[in-house]
Amino acid sequence: MEKPYTDIDYDSFPVADLNADLHWIFLPASRWDPIYRKMCEAREQKRLAALPKEHKIILVPADPTYSPTQVELWPILNETIQQVIAGHPEVQKEVHQALIAAIAEHRGWRNPFPARQPANTRKK
Repeated sequence: MEKPYTDIDYDSFPVADLNADLHWIFLPASRWDPIYRKMCEAREQKRLAALPKEHKIILVPADPTYSPTQVELWPILNETIQQVIAGHPEVQKEVHQALIAAIAEHRGWRNPFPARQPANTRKK
């Protein structure tokens, strides 16, 4: 006969050893999300650092009616804008301040309809 959950001696379970890399501690989303974001950011920085300096984003011909998604275009647009404003320090400073203000204004909110990832980049 199996024991009901009320008969389990929870105090007999060992304390989780966080250095053993084998543990099951579930954190609430409010605690886990910042940790997960930092892990993803570190992984992305590592990936970017591994790219060769001459790395470029290459677009390939597609059907004439195809419209690239924001995810596909954003790196190209971002780099283009940065190159243009790099020659104008006062504009660059103003844009930087506007970005900080926009980020602060939207802190704590998330887009319920995030940009769709292209099918070939989705995690499986």
